[in-house]
This record gives sequence, C-alpha cells and structure tokens, in this order.
Amino acid sequence: MGQQANKTSPGRGSFLTLVGACALLAAVLVPAGLAIGWAVAQRLDTFVLQAALLAVGICWLAGALALAAAHFGNRAGLPVQGLLLGILFRMGLPLAAGAAFNQIAPLAKTGFFSMILGVYLCALVVETLLSVQMVQPVRRVTPTAS
Repeated sequence: MGQQANKTSPGRGSFLTLVGACALLAAVLVPAGLAIGWAVAQRLDTFVLQAALLAVGICWLAGALALAAAHFGNRAGLPVQGLLLGILFRMGLPLAAGAAFNQIAPLAKTGFFSMILGVYLCALVVETLLSVQMVQPVRRVTPTAS
C-alpha cells in the first residue's frame, strides 16, 4: 500500500510532458518576442526581427533547461533542488547572453538587452506555471493502528 501511494500519476512525470511544456513555452514566446522586439526598436525590419528571435531563442533555451531541471529533479525525488537548479538556468543564461551580446554595437542599438528582459519576463511567468505543475505533491502514508 505504501508503494502504491508514492507512484506518480500517469503523464505528469513523463518525458512527453517535458517536451509538451517546452513546445508550449516556444508557442508563447515567439509572438511575445516579436511584439516586444517591435515595441523596443519601434520598427520591425529584418535585423530587428533577427534580434527579437535571438532573444526568444536565448530565453526559450533558459526556460527549457529550467523545465528539464524541474522534471529530472522531480523524477529523482528532489523536486526542490530541481526547481533551484532551474532558477540558475532561468536567470543565468539570459543575463550572461544579454551582457555578452550587448557588446555588439548593432545589437545594442536595437535595444537587444531590453528585448531579452521583456521576453525573459514572459518566459518567467509561463515557465514558472509549467514547473509548478510538474512537481508532484508529496504524499505521506501514515500507518494505521491495527
């Protein structure tokens, strides 16, 4: 009985759930990134479009790595540690990429760091909701007095 209560519900911890969460994250970030790119640069030419899609790619990769950390942490029985590792990916990658790519003059002129910040905030909301859904509640089995 104790082992039965510790099993995860089907689908919540599967690899397909992780893939679906990453696909959903991409589906939200692409249109948001294009809107943010237009809002930041006040135009939407080829270079701004590429910069916006680069910001989306960076934030999607960070979010996908954070989702993977939450997924595998949960599968290993360490959900809190998985979420904390995910925070490192979610925050560190966009910050490092924004600082590095902002040194390139044409990207800096388009407001690339602001694009990353805007896409990051959208990704943060979506990825946090998806990560929390992945984490299984701990079910404690209390022994019954017989």
